[in-house]
Amino acid sequence: MTNCAYLKQPPSTTSFIDLRGNILGASIQGNLMNDKFDVEKASYAIRLTPSPGKDIYIRNNVVTTRQQVTQIKNLISAGYEGTVRA
Repeated sequence: MTNCAYLKQPPSTTSFIDLRGNILGASIQGNLMNDKFDVEKASYAIRLTPSPGKDIYIRNNVVTTRQQVTQIKNLISAGYEGTVRA
């Protein structure tokens, strides 16, 4: 995915992958999320619903940007931080 986080929504909610609702079974793995803009457009790589889900697997996803130090956060939902590489 390249530059797919370019949406007309508030920057604080923009993400490459956004899972919302009562999630019962999802697998997000092997994605390359690439922001090539001069100024990053995404705030999060993967954003999950704040309500608890079940059987959600997030593994081996990579975020790249043009900036040496990215401001894009891996996740907005607690409990999944260790499963996404930046």
